[in-house]
Amino acid sequence: MAERANPKGQCWPDEPQELLLCAALLRGEDALSAWGEWRSTVDPDSLDAGSKRLLPLLYRNLRELGVNDPLVPRLKESYRITWSLNQSVFRQMASLLGSLHGAGIETLVLKGGALVPLYYRDYGVRPMVDFDILVREERAETAMDLLTGLG
Repeated sequence: MAERANPKGQCWPDEPQELLLCAALLRGEDALSAWGEWRSTVDPDSLDAGSKRLLPLLYRNLRELGVNDPLVPRLKESYRITWSLNQSVFRQMASLLGSLHGAGIETLVLKGGALVPLYYRDYGVRPMVDFDILVREERAETAMDLLTGLG
């Protein structure tokens, strides 16, 4: 890893987080190398919240790479839980979008709600607890009234 400043309060990953990102996102030997280094230097029971959010994505990559490690079943469980919880989030989002569209309100789905189906194409790799929908400013009050009425 290249040496770089990590000013306090900034969003740059530290070295273990960067290794985890590489293991989760890279392919082939680069991913395996990052995985091996991360695995040998990090205690999986002491992960920060941001790193824990990457475990389902890590699982998918390790599965595709054929990695056999005692930690893989735990990663698989993280993936399965994420997939299951996201099913509920996306069902709720689809229902709300249907209501908004039914009222003639155009929407734009943002962040994870758009990235999961269009980029990741796997509902198990990105933990989500909510979703973000953008509406035109002139329709915001109508949208809020509709959503409030739905509970």
